[in-house]
Parts: sequence; C-alpha cells; structure tokens
Amino acid sequence: MTVRERPSIDVKVKCKTSGEEKELTKGGCLTRNDTYAIELTPRTSAYVYIYHLDTRGNATPLYPSAQFARSVNPVEPGRLYRVPHFGRWLCLDESRGTEQIVVVAKKGEVKDPLKLCMAALEDGNEMLASSGRIQKAVGKERAATRSLQGIRPDRPVAESKSPNPEKQPPPAPPADEAKIDMKTIFVWKLPFEHL
Repeated sequence: MTVRERPSIDVKVKCKTSGEEKELTKGGCLTRNDTYAIELTPRTSAYVYIYHLDTRGNATPLYPSAQFARSVNPVEPGRLYRVPHFGRWLCLDESRGTEQIVVVAKKGEVKDPLKLCMAALEDGNEMLASSGRIQKAVGKERAATRSLQGIRPDRPVAESKSPNPEKQPPPAPPADEAKIDMKTIFVWKLPFEHL
C-alpha cells in the first residue's frame, strides 16, 4: 500500500436496547437507557480517530482514548477493535436530537484529528460541519471517572496511569496537514436520533 492510498476499515455500531443487542444503522434511534459500542476491523494498517458529535455541537474523542479503549494507534489489519473495550458499553446523556459517530483514518499519524474530522464533515456536507459548532469536549485535566459531554461510560472507569515515557518509542512525525487530501482519508459517518 502506498502512502497516498486510503485505509480500508469495516465499522459497525452495536447497541443494546431493552437487553437486546443489535446493529445501529444510519438514521436509527437510541435513548438515554440504551447503550452502544463501536467495532472496527481494519483491512489495512492505519491511524484511526473516532468522535461522537452530540446535539450541542460538541465533539468527544472516543479513540484513541485511555478512558474508552485499551488499544492505541496504529490499528493493525485483521484484528477486531472495540470502543469501549470488550465487556463495556457507552451511554448517552440527557440532550436529545440528531447525533453522529464519525470514524476517520489515515495511513500516517494525524497531528490534529479534530481538524481532520471537521474536514470530513465539510467534505460530505453533513450535519455539524461548521467549525464554529464543533468544540473539543475533553481537556487533559478532566478526570477519567467524569461523564463527557454527550456520552458517558456505563460504569465508572478507573483512572488510568500514564505509562513510563522512557520506555515508549518516540512518536512518528506527523504528516503535513496544511492541506488535507481527502482522497487519502477513510471516512465513516453514522447519524442517529437521540430520543
């Protein structure tokens, strides 16, 4: 695969409604009592970024996220990834309206994944595409056990400890993102109704 090729990933959103597990489809509905999880199986290696866009225009990063997933980028082909990690589910907050789950991926690391998410929304003329409405929902200071805007884990999440930075390899240099070439970006969007 060359650097200019778009990653290939199979994405599904599973939900639990009244104890029954099923797949959430475009335009489907979830309530505050329902839970959901995102599953993806890459066909190619890629750096994946997942956002939940709520009715208030907040973008909550779900992956990579120490709070919601144990895996990190890059994702490897043929492996099943789940957000949140297996055995856990995500819940919605009290706000109602049209919300969206957005998955974007690129062959190389992305310096500003929120910018990439916004570009993907603008490219498809989807809801919440104006940059004035999308805000970062999570700051580094936010405790792992607190609810995030628009989304919350089904159970409190234990606060994660930072790994020893001396034992980690240095991060790969980010690609030039001044001009985003959407031909190299995998984009998957699932709008749904939060009732």
